[in-house]
Amino acid sequence: MQTSLEDWYVSYQINAYISDPCIMAVIYSELHRNIHEAFDKAGVEIMSPHYQAIRDGNESTVQTKI
Repeated sequence: MQTSLEDWYVSYQINAYISDPCIMAVIYSELHRNIHEAFDKAGVEIMSPHYQAIRDGNESTVQTKI
């Protein structure tokens, strides 16, 4: 669900239910890793306003496979 359109980015919210709340931290970690990897695979940088403000024209933050 798209929750807001900020000055420099779009905010999204993912809602999910799990049967074992004891593994919630692991689920969040895997979810965030999978999102990051999917964006990397598509060649899309995930930027934050704080990081973008200090960019100096350096290389993309998208990981390249060697």
